[in-house]
Amino acid sequence: MSVLNIKRISENYILVYMASVSNIKQIISEVIALLFNSEEKDAIEKAMKILIDFFNADWVYVATFDTEYKVADFLYEVTSTWVDTSKEDSSVLSYETIPWMIDTLISGNDIVLHDIKDLPEEAHIDRKLFQKQGLLSMLVLPLSFHGKIRGFLGFDAIRVRRQWTLSEIENVRIISNIFSIIIERQNVLENIQDSRKRLLQSNMRFQMIFSNLPVGVELYDTDGFLIDVNEADARIFGSRRECLLGINLFENPNLPVNVAGCLRRYENFDLPVTFHFDKIGNYYCSTITDRVKYLQIRGLILHDEELGKIGYLLIISDNTENRLKMEMEEKLRKAEEEKQKAELEMEKIREADKLKSAFLANMSHEIRTPLNAIVGFSGIMAEMETVEERRYFQDIINKNNELLLQLISDILDFSKIEAGVLKYQKKSINLKHICQGIANIYMASEFTHLRFVFDKDAHPDLLLHTDEQRIRQIIINLISNAYKFTDKGQIVLSYKLVGEFVQISVTDTGIGIPPEYHDSIFERFVKIDNFSQGTGLGLPICKTIVEALGGKIGLESELGKGSIFWFTLPLFSY
Repeated sequence: MSVLNIKRISENYILVYMASVSNIKQIISEVIALLFNSEEKDAIEKAMKILIDFFNADWVYVATFDTEYKVADFLYEVTSTWVDTSKEDSSVLSYETIPWMIDTLISGNDIVLHDIKDLPEEAHIDRKLFQKQGLLSMLVLPLSFHGKIRGFLGFDAIRVRRQWTLSEIENVRIISNIFSIIIERQNVLENIQDSRKRLLQSNMRFQMIFSNLPVGVELYDTDGFLIDVNEADARIFGSRRECLLGINLFENPNLPVNVAGCLRRYENFDLPVTFHFDKIGNYYCSTITDRVKYLQIRGLILHDEELGKIGYLLIISDNTENRLKMEMEEKLRKAEEEKQKAELEMEKIREADKLKSAFLANMSHEIRTPLNAIVGFSGIMAEMETVEERRYFQDIINKNNELLLQLISDILDFSKIEAGVLKYQKKSINLKHICQGIANIYMASEFTHLRFVFDKDAHPDLLLHTDEQRIRQIIINLISNAYKFTDKGQIVLSYKLVGEFVQISVTDTGIGIPPEYHDSIFERFVKIDNFSQGTGLGLPICKTIVEALGGKIGLESELGKGSIFWFTLPLFSY
């Protein structure tokens, strides 16, 4: 394996490990928040639901032993949807049914079984119950009250065989200690006679675990003065425990206004906080001076049955590494998007270059064709003796002159459009007069092979404020295209009102346009028939002009039956 691959594997492992550490901190924070919040009546069940989801188990339970270790009383139990029955319903879990399990736990030993088949021979009685319950794997840790093993916390799997890592077992051990404290405190509160002694012992146990929690924990009195803090919290803020004790929460320069409001109103909260170390000043001593940390802070109001509100408990998770990772991933994503965008733009540029190259090649051919005709037939015409022969060749030369003029006109218009300097001269015009003038041209004898129709009596006078020259250019271009692809039948010029627009149409009985060209026909350099004369610029120029004048252009066509090219112009009242 190459050094580069080893490095990548190491980096991936570190990222996964960091994510796992961050997640378990969050889970422990959630469990603490639930278990130490006296307002939650079903806090333990909620905490167990968090654990069953996080550790992907099917059965999570907390049980206590009787004084003689003969019966296991399941106080709390949470199951996944894969479990059909509970432990309480399946049998009486006594020393007669699970002797090996009870002996192992009261000896202070953990039960870690990746596969139930690994049960020792002496567990043959327990094996019957486990097989009946369909267990595949299990993790059970003893719970100690007052220095004695008095119960256990268990995780069972029935879907797949669960491989428990050392890290997961240690994290579950921390959680089991928390459950021990909570259950012990509940038992103590139920026994009023020796409550003081047991509460003191419970608080001492809590202090030991409190100091070793992987998340930051801060304890404040009702005035906001810090009276206790654990080492994890001191590390988060780059300080020492003795330097932090005594500071006032409400004087923290990084304390958000909404957090301060929740605390003063004695409301629990769970909010993200951006902590700027350059704002600390003389608030407390820190080895961190110019960094920002992204924290998740959960605030709990502490209650006492007799005294009421007695202080605040803050649970702090450092999400900086995850936040920086997410920001890096976002930057990489944006960079990839920019790269793809640049590649797309480059592809468009290359495609445009190809189209322009094809256009130049096409122009060379299109311009040479009429020029060759003009030069060739001019020489022939000079040698003709009769007037009829000279007139015949003169007509050919004139048609090629018109074609060459149209080619040059299209190229000039296209160049002006590309440069953004095509000018428009708007004025009042009568659309009917324009259409009648164009119709007179196409009703001349040279176009008699097709019937050209414009019914002037069916079309009213219509005044528009637009560019007359450009309107003529569009209509003539559409009619010329219709003649080019129509061998027989007729061409009809018409217009009608559509809402606040007038729609002008040229309808032919020609060959029609294939459906796949309907969307691209108005794009530059597109030609349906490469053998027909033209630049492929006429329709794109028409589209640009129509849109500049405030309208739209489109077509309807069916192969073998003809086409309708139309465009709209806005109406103006005078």
